Amino acid sequence: MEKSGQHYLSMLCHISELSEVTSDGTGIDLMAHTNILGELSIERELKVDGTGLSQREFPFLVQSTFPSEEEQFRIYRRLFFEAGGSAVVIRTFDLAGNTIFPVTDHHVEAKSQPGLRSTRYPLKEKNIFDQQIRAILRAAAGHDKCAILFPLISSVNEFRRARHHVNECLSELSGQHIPHNRNPLTGAMIELSSTAGLVDEIAEEVDFAFIGISDLVRYMLINDRGNEQIEEYYQPFHPSVLRVLKKIAEAYISRNKIISVCGEQVHERDYLRFLLGTGFRNFSADPRFMPAMRRHIGDCQIAEAQCFADALLRQKTVADVHTEINDYLQLEYPPELSHGSCPAFGSK
Repeated sequence: MEKSGQHYLSMLCHISELSEVTSDGTGIDLMAHTNILGELSIERELKVDGTGLSQREFPFLVQSTFPSEEEQFRIYRRLFFEAGGSAVVIRTFDLAGNTIFPVTDHHVEAKSQPGLRSTRYPLKEKNIFDQQIRAILRAAAGHDKCAILFPLISSVNEFRRARHHVNECLSELSGQHIPHNRNPLTGAMIELSSTAGLVDEIAEEVDFAFIGISDLVRYMLINDRGNEQIEEYYQPFHPSVLRVLKKIAEAYISRNKIISVCGEQVHERDYLRFLLGTGFRNFSADPRFMPAMRRHIGDCQIAEAQCFADALLRQKTVADVHTEINDYLQLEYPPELSHGSCPAFGSK
């Protein structure tokens, strides 16, 4: 999705029209990636009732210099205005790659490396972080449902440091008698092996979380995005990945906290079936995949999805997982539809 030299802003729109239930009546929430600022009208057309902002290098969409707090405030204010009373989730800057920062002497490493990026960079550059947080809080004044999401969190301490910045900004704005949102929720992106190994500890700290499936697979299996030489090692059905996802679902479900899944795999029938079977109920994907996802979800029975997920979780190798999937398809569909051409899973 991210291209060198191309900076853009995207948001997650929780589309009520696309909210779905499984064939046995289980409610599922779908969210869609759409572009802003020029596409805010899409929200209205799709009758959204919630907005989550997945933000990447947004300042450079409109200018070559880093935006001031006031400039950010104006953009966020428009976002909250357009959202009405619906929930808004804003992801903080993921500053990295070959982005040039006129406000600092630091050089950020390539996006293919963890390095000094995402939440780590603004934690080093407090002024950058505070400007964005203050702008978000000010823009959300009078808006009850504001949430801030920190990307690429690697530890409990890192999340606490980021949340501490939010609390500091809240105190500053109160002391300055500037209108602002006083009770924002704070959450973390689960994308790293280190965070996956602290599932319960992170779940205790956050108000909510998002799993970035693509990055989680990439970091767990050491696969560089776009590197054709090791493309075969990008394996979303790797048993270790599947078991981590199951553990994450259990941690958040047991605490009654929202855990959403986004990434390239969520619209794929078999992966979506596995995720539903492990307990996930909130998903985000490209709008073009929404009709198919609705069909998949509407044709799914949770009990069957749970059996499917349990079967995959028992496998020891990627090959075994794919064999299990094929065996399941052979049982579920006629032979001519058993190789990925089925219109929707769960139908009989």
